[in-house]
Amino acid sequence: SEMINRCKEEPLAISHNGIISVDNEETQIYNSNGLSISGKETFCSVYSSVIFKDKVSGASSSGFEYQLKRFLKDLTPKNIVELASNNAKMFLYRRKIKSMRCSLVLTPLGTKELILKPIASAINAESFQYNRTFLVGKKGKEIGPNCLNILDDALIDGAIGSSNFDGEGVPCKTKNIFLNGIFLNSGLLHNWYTANKENIESTGNAYRNSYSSKPSIDI
Repeated sequence: SEMINRCKEEPLAISHNGIISVDNEETQIYNSNGLSISGKETFCSVYSSVIFKDKVSGASSSGFEYQLKRFLKDLTPKNIVELASNNAKMFLYRRKIKSMRCSLVLTPLGTKELILKPIASAINAESFQYNRTFLVGKKGKEIGPNCLNILDDALIDGAIGSSNFDGEGVPCKTKNIFLNGIFLNSGLLHNWYTANKENIESTGNAYRNSYSSKPSIDI
């Protein structure tokens, strides 16, 4: 109701799509080696998409925003609509500019899409072993500025994606991927299959959709 009422306050809004999702899961893993482990997880999200239209010029635009949390009390639906509306307003009065070379300031979403997603795909050990990433041949080498420091931290309390163990029951941990611009020799993310191919231990990044699926690798 907060999302709907906030959208009604926008005179230029002609459409609003809002989604709230809540999930509660319990995972149990057993195997013939004596492993017996279990854990519980909660997950909730809110998504807002707004379409704006200028009645005078006829121009239209859309904006969206979302939020992922562990607990319902931490969701702020009204604020998410506010951000989605601001994005729609910003795009409504956009203008074309000439091609140029200039400094680029990325939003958090832009950083995720243009930088973090490609890197997350490139540090997947399976893709790396099949020579499918741009990081092949770059272990231990500098690939970015000194300020580039990236780690995969599975143990942030209350964070989405955090977990005590992965899809194979391996304990999760914090792993440095890039340090001072250097792609570390230990920077790949492994499950047991890819780790065994290199005669090392899994990094605790196995992921399974269900008990019947084969383990893949995820951050």
